[in-house]
Amino acid sequence: MKEPEFRGISGVDVGELGLVKSQLKLRLNYFNPNNFTGKNAVGGR
Repeated sequence: MKEPEFRGISGVDVGELGLVKSQLKLRLNYFNPNNFTGKNAVGGR
């Protein structure tokens, strides 16, 4: 099984900006070189 290949970053968004807490949202794009598909993963809280 091969590791997924990193393809880039897209959809960068500043969710919250502050002195104590800041939040940056981004989408990481990977290519799956294997013959099966995986589930879409969405991270965050």
